[in-house]
Amino acid sequence: MSENLRERLDEAARRHGVPGAALAIWAGGELVEAATGVVNRNTGVRTTADSVFQVGSTTKVWTAALVMQLVDEGLIELDRPVREYLPEFAVADGAEKVITA
Repeated sequence: MSENLRERLDEAARRHGVPGAALAIWAGGELVEAATGVVNRNTGVRTTADSVFQVGSTTKVWTAALVMQLVDEGLIELDRPVREYLPEFAVADGAEKVITA
């Protein structure tokens, strides 16, 4: 499975012009990892399964999509305070009591 995963990741990265990527999948009680390309085009450092990528603001879109899936499944409501779902949630100014999902 890991060889097939690496080949598919290589192909996807080439097709979409991605300089480097790493992927991990937990399947059937087994962790399968693959990596392709370079972490940085300027340095040429090869990507490994342990490479760290700076994801920037893309996590906001990812999180919003996941939250909306939970809403669609009826597991959370957007108008409910986040602390109802994550009791440990806190922000520096104390506004966590009014921040909704």
